[in-house]
Amino acid sequence: MLGKLLWLTERCYPDPATVKALRGRFPKSYGDEIIDVLQNTLTEEAYKAIIIKAGGLEAGLQPGYNKLGMSQSDAQGYLDRLIEEDRVKREDAAAKEAEKEEAARVEAIRQLAIDGRKKKGAAGQIKTHGEDEKKDEPKKVESSDDGESEYECTQCGMTLFVAKGREFKFFGDDFKCGQCGAGKEFMRNNKTGKPVELTGAKPATTTKYRPTI
Repeated sequence: MLGKLLWLTERCYPDPATVKALRGRFPKSYGDEIIDVLQNTLTEEAYKAIIIKAGGLEAGLQPGYNKLGMSQSDAQGYLDRLIEEDRVKREDAAAKEAEKEEAARVEAIRQLAIDGRKKKGAAGQIKTHGEDEKKDEPKKVESSDDGESEYECTQCGMTLFVAKGREFKFFGDDFKCGQCGAGKEFMRNNKTGKPVELTGAKPATTTKYRPTI
């Protein structure tokens, strides 16, 4: 309040004795330099209000600065500073918005990749013995007794078709799902609903084989 009173007095009733008395009421730690900075801040705020009322920074230099105790060069310098501050503020806002958009784009790509892996895992099928997958052919749910057995990985959904009688060779001790890396204990026979059965299996240490997929 004292600062505003001094500011109005210096411009409306510039009596030296009154101005000196008002300045003397500020704390002794202030000094004339600090008081002048406070007064200059009030002057700039007053001129800023004039600029905004005239239409904003685009309106340029406005009259009335001399009544506030500013020179034309001081008024122009203050206007230039306001324009620069506004430019920096706009650029910062644009940069933050661009960062948000980029983050959203990266997240969308990441989610698409995750969804793609899930769909691939659910629909992925590998047929053994070099057979090509036939398009538009219904998925085999059960296999004949003298044909192939269908095994499905319970972890990722990948399906394997293994010739009957070759299970003990195909599902060796070091077997891993080609899609998710799960062990043979996670492979389920879709006909019986049971895990891999190695009835009559030969010891893996005495049998050398190369699985054909």
